[in-house]
Amino acid sequence: MDGVFLTEAPALLNQQVLGPVSWEATGQNQDLRYVKAGLAKAARDLGANAIVNFEYGQKAKLGFFEGFRDNEKWFGKGVAVKVAPALVEDVPNRESTGLTWKGW
Repeated sequence: MDGVFLTEAPALLNQQVLGPVSWEATGQNQDLRYVKAGLAKAARDLGANAIVNFEYGQKAKLGFFEGFRDNEKWFGKGVAVKVAPALVEDVPNRESTGLTWKGW
C-alpha cells in the first residue's frame, strides 16, 4: 500500500525495527483502505518500507453519550521496519517467502 508492505508476520528477514505505528479512522464510513493508507504514511514518516505484526479491526468508543449512536471506527497497528527493497518490491517471488500480502 503506497510503497509499504504490510504483513501479519511477526518479522521479516534482516529487518531494522523503527518503531510502533498505529492509526484510527476519524469518522465512520471509512474502510480498510483508509487504515492501510494511514499506517503506510506513518511508516514512511519513520523511514520504513514495511509493517510487521499488522493488525486491524473496529472498535467503539465508550462513554455516556457514545451509547446513543453508532460509533465504531476502524483502527490499525503494527511495527514499522526497514528491509531490503528487493524483499518488498519483488511481487512475483513473495509467495515463496510464505508471507501474507496485505498491501493491495
